Amino acid sequence: MKNVMKKLHSRKGESLAETLVAVLVIALALTMLAGMITATVNMVNKSKTRMNEYYGENARLEQMTGDGTLNMKFTGAVSVDVPVSQATNNTFSNTPVIAYEIR
Repeated sequence: MKNVMKKLHSRKGESLAETLVAVLVIALALTMLAGMITATVNMVNKSKTRMNEYYGENARLEQMTGDGTLNMKFTGAVSVDVPVSQATNNTFSNTPVIAYEIR
């Protein structure tokens, strides 16, 4: 405790080495922060792209009548075409109820 009080009451400044270390620590922290922000922006952009693809395919599926093909995309550029049949019932509170069946 004496050393802390002595340091607080001292009029001596910090050494050049201590100042350089402090600047280095701050620079490293800012670099890591920039990296985290970049990674977050990339994740958000990928998520938006995937969601737009999903909503687009979902809208196309809802507009389909009768038989058609649903294109399913998986991780790693794998894509599968799935044949689908659609049945619509318009008697539910004037709201169409659409059912899908994999053929």
